[in-house]
Amino acid sequence: MKKIIFLIHDYDFFKSHRIHLAKHLKTIGYHVLIACPKPKNDDYSALENFSYHPLKLKRKGRNLINEMTALFDIFKLYKKERPDIVLHFTIKPVVYGTLIGKVLRIPKVFNVITGLGYVYTNTNFLNTITKTLIGIIYKFSMLSKRVFVIFQNPDDRNFFLENQYASHDRSIVILGSGVDTSKFSPLPEPRADPVILFAARMLRDKGILELIEACKLLDLDGIHFKLRLCGKIDYDNFSSLTEEYIKSLADQYPWIEWLGPQKDMPALLAASNVVCLPSYREGVPLTLLEAMSSGRAIVTTDAPGCRETVINQRNGILVPIKSVKELHLALKYLCLNAEVRKNMAVAGRELALEIFEISKINQSYTRLFEQ
Repeated sequence: MKKIIFLIHDYDFFKSHRIHLAKHLKTIGYHVLIACPKPKNDDYSALENFSYHPLKLKRKGRNLINEMTALFDIFKLYKKERPDIVLHFTIKPVVYGTLIGKVLRIPKVFNVITGLGYVYTNTNFLNTITKTLIGIIYKFSMLSKRVFVIFQNPDDRNFFLENQYASHDRSIVILGSGVDTSKFSPLPEPRADPVILFAARMLRDKGILELIEACKLLDLDGIHFKLRLCGKIDYDNFSSLTEEYIKSLADQYPWIEWLGPQKDMPALLAASNVVCLPSYREGVPLTLLEAMSSGRAIVTTDAPGCRETVINQRNGILVPIKSVKELHLALKYLCLNAEVRKNMAVAGRELALEIFEISKINQSYTRLFEQ
């Protein structure tokens, strides 16, 4: 039985994005060990069927002692378990895990680039230094015969190739984490005033402030609608809004509904008419895959990762990044045209089944591991 370790920065990320892949690998005969920080709410339900290692890794911060503790923890884990395959997600696990995998000569190292992250989407002095250091480590560790890099969109892959962080023959694009099309199935739209759903972490980088400005213009147009904000406050991310600020917006504008984190996404999508994610950059956002599978029209940006989910004017509308004007016009058009939304819903469901269905994504990973 081959042993594979998932090295992940966040328990919730594993539960929402990668548990299907772990279950699939276990079903076909892999021994799966999940290494991630302890869940904050002591909910270990997603780990019941797997071996588990409580990873000493902090998502936020650059404290040298914390980072060295994480490195040593990963080193001990890999040395003890001697896995056949390690699978790393997001920047810190990729950087730390790949370095240690190289030192310990782990047979196969797979790095999943789930997006470039805050370091690359926000330019400041500290981020510039961090990017330089990460680039040096990438060049040292990624260009190895044991290392294979998986990207979620072509733009991220091209960025790595141009900067010589990865090679053509040791990298591939697999579009996102996939969607369970049986769980997220189409239902008729609600017949009340249109509901625009923003379901993501409350980050500036997700375009939430531009969305609110666009909705102010919708309100001035005299359109009756609701904007539902659903997701967690991510204080581990430097671009996070505070809950107090979001609540103040909901108090100020009656068309804003602040729902906070929600577990029943199928029900939330069923109660919506349009799903909007005007993000600056993504891997491939799971929210939009779930929206497609659920038969909901999408408004998103023509940004890496987002554009992979929408054929413009077929299953949704693409708008320029940070363009409040174009975002407003797209939302207005869909709010006023139920028949257009209906046609986009059908097209989105077809794309979800054709490209993003979870079993197809899992099979892509399996083929890579077994080559």
